[in-house]
Formats: sequence, structure tokens, C-alpha cells
Amino acid sequence: MPGTWGIAYVKPELDPVDFISGVRLTSIDEGIEVHLMDSSGIARPDVVLSLFTIFSERLKLLLDMAGVENIDYYQAKIIHPNGDIISEKYYVANIIGLIDAVDQSTSKLTPQRGKMPSRIKQFYINNDNTNNLNVFRIVNSPSLIIISNRIKVVIENAILSGVYLLPTQKWTGTPGVSYFD
Repeated sequence: MPGTWGIAYVKPELDPVDFISGVRLTSIDEGIEVHLMDSSGIARPDVVLSLFTIFSERLKLLLDMAGVENIDYYQAKIIHPNGDIISEKYYVANIIGLIDAVDQSTSKLTPQRGKMPSRIKQFYINNDNTNNLNVFRIVNSPSLIIISNRIKVVIENAILSGVYLLPTQKWTGTPGVSYFD
């Protein structure tokens, strides 16, 4: 998407896998410098899904006001490739909760080898398995962020920049590609 940010560099001791594992992290500095790629645009999106999930201060406050309590935030200093600080009003978000909530009977799944979770396409969430969380990640695809219908309405009403809400039933398994009716 033109104008979106690409992350070029974050301290090497920060592993993006840690941020999609669904567990609370204990050894992270409060502030994280996020260096952008040269190709990054000038847009100021409310969410950046890249090596790390980054939320704007606006989105963070919106989720806080909506009662979402299972996200740990680390203030991010966004740095332009020339070294200038673009903004300090962003947060690296660590969503606590990696849940096995995909309804196996109604979803399109592709089995994987060994103990790897099945790959998902056009899936449904079994609400009985969400632990009443409004925002979480799923075992089958931990890079995805799943939100409840209540949070969907809150986000839609806020008219955020860079946020694309896709029903799970239209997921193709490839970010940025969806089925359209």
C-alpha cells in the first residue's frame, strides 16, 4: 500500500516472534526505537503490521477506553531513515493471548506436517474458546489479530487510518488478499 511504513531496524535483542507468542514479556525496555525503511511513506497510520505490531496513541487510547486489558504497550520512537524522529506517539503492542479458537468443523484448513497447526483460509472463531477476550491472536496464524464484533464497531466508528478489518470468513491465508462477494 503506498505510503505505509516498512520497518528497517529494531534492536536485535527484540525478537518479533516474542511479540506474536501471546505471552507477557518481562525483559523489555520501556522505550523502543523503530527505524523506518527508505521506502516508507509519509502517512501516519493508526496501525502498522510488520515485524512488530505498532499502534498509534489514538488506537491505544481507543482500545483502553473500550476495556481491552490484554495488550502490553511499549512506547515507540519512530525514526525516519535520515535519523529524524517522526513521532513518539506510537506503541509496540504485545497482545497477550494466543488462543486455539478456530472452529475446526466450519473452517477451511490445510493440514501441516507434524505438530504444526493447520493453515487457515476462510475461518470461523469458536466464541466458547476465546476466554472472553476482545482482542487476541490465534494458534493457527499468530501474526493475525482477531477482534470481537464489539471492538470492530468501536474501531469502525473511530475512522482510523491504515486499519483494514476483514471478516475471518474472507481470509485467504495471504495478508492483503481477500475474497470479495
